[in-house]
Amino acid sequence: MGNFFSLDNLVFEINKIIENNSEAHPRDEISTSGIVFDFPMSLIEYVFNIKDSRNYFLLRHFSTFAIFYTSVYFFYRLIKKKYNSVSLALIGCLFLILSPRIFANSFYNSKDIIFMSLLIISLTFTFKFIKNDNLLNSIILSFIYSLMINLRILGIIFPLLSSIFFIIYFLRQDKASIRNLINFLIFYIFLIIFSIILSPVLWENTLLSISEIFNFLKDHFLKIYVFYLGEFFFITEVPWHYHIIWILISTPIPYLLFFILGFFIIALRFFRRLFEIDQNNSYKDLWRGDKELEDVFFLFSWIIPVLIFVEIGMLRYNDWRHLYFTYPLFILISITGIYRLNLFFKSKKQKILNIILILSIFPTMYWMIKNHPYQNVYFNILASKNFNKKFEMDYWGLSNKQALEFLINIDNGDIKVMSVSTSDLRLSKKILKKKQRERIYIMDNFENSDYLVDTHYSWKAEKPSQDILDNYYLLYEIKVDGIPVNSIYKKKGLE
Repeated sequence: MGNFFSLDNLVFEINKIIENNSEAHPRDEISTSGIVFDFPMSLIEYVFNIKDSRNYFLLRHFSTFAIFYTSVYFFYRLIKKKYNSVSLALIGCLFLILSPRIFANSFYNSKDIIFMSLLIISLTFTFKFIKNDNLLNSIILSFIYSLMINLRILGIIFPLLSSIFFIIYFLRQDKASIRNLINFLIFYIFLIIFSIILSPVLWENTLLSISEIFNFLKDHFLKIYVFYLGEFFFITEVPWHYHIIWILISTPIPYLLFFILGFFIIALRFFRRLFEIDQNNSYKDLWRGDKELEDVFFLFSWIIPVLIFVEIGMLRYNDWRHLYFTYPLFILISITGIYRLNLFFKSKKQKILNIILILSIFPTMYWMIKNHPYQNVYFNILASKNFNKKFEMDYWGLSNKQALEFLINIDNGDIKVMSVSTSDLRLSKKILKKKQRERIYIMDNFENSDYLVDTHYSWKAEKPSQDILDNYYLLYEIKVDGIPVNSIYKKKGLE
């Protein structure tokens, strides 16, 4: 037992648990992603001896959604406290839930959605921290931020941004307390301690490991092609506007309109305050009251990551999922737009506005119900009808599960199937029931494949030659808005 608690052995045991129990979420080439989600899941699998691949998929999917669902509760509390309005809080939560791509990812994306959920939860404690609440709050916030940093190194943005707002808020006070500064220092001390504890890679040589991580991030990029605006771009050549366009084409139009309104209201008010500051009183008028403070924080918390991602070419792939964490901030800015409209319209007209708001949500809700479970390929009208000719669709390969289930239902024998796109059928097979998995054989060549499955996207910018496809015929297609998301082919001559 004594040997187990030695540093080397403890790190070894943690790595062993993760490696032996993480088939549902394979380790990718980027080793800088943390373990704050994968390790607890792997530990549960290890302790309860969960061996069946379907069960550990379902465990992780349930856990991912449970964390997202919890964050929605915090989101409700945040908006309700800010505006003292149940209706605005509910509208904000509906915007979050009824965002097709976010909703789809909330079941399986244990990196981007968990990161987003942690950001929502952190916001509740962030404003208490900025307003000099207490020591306990500083420690809680440092722990949440350390979880975020562990998941995504870019999580470091938020403690830095919170610190800037804390300093400005501190300087604005007529009677600033030394206790506030002590809490601020304790916040950073615990942030460092928690970040190291949560990252075993930092235990042995912290400074060297941090340096290696940043050097890896600076030099690392996936050697893939991205399908964007009807062309294949190598990952280092994707245009700078990639994330901006993706946000525009995959967010429901009403949410975009309210965001634009809220964005300009907050930005114009902030810069007006900035330019009117008295030189002898330079911290007094950046914002007036807590609502404006929160609005300015939301604005910069959204703008800064977006600008960073505009500059980081190596992360321009898989739509804008690496920026999903900014979406709650996007909605909070939208709610500011709605709030200002409510102030503009009064009495009966305000009720009409609320009715319009509710009605604006129904088209998205109907689309999500109609196209379930393919909310991950949602596009709004800005993408045009032929969005499949301009943008990648099912890059996760989620539709492969339904494709394999279709083949199981129509073929009573062994199923020899091959993927002709990037997505891995072996992973899709693992979530099926054991008896179904036993009948499916994933092939690596056309000669031995009775069926082909195509999600219409390849990281290599390649498609099977027409000579090969001539040996198969189209058997079935999974469609969204009339566009094929997954095509299944059967070899000619088979009964």
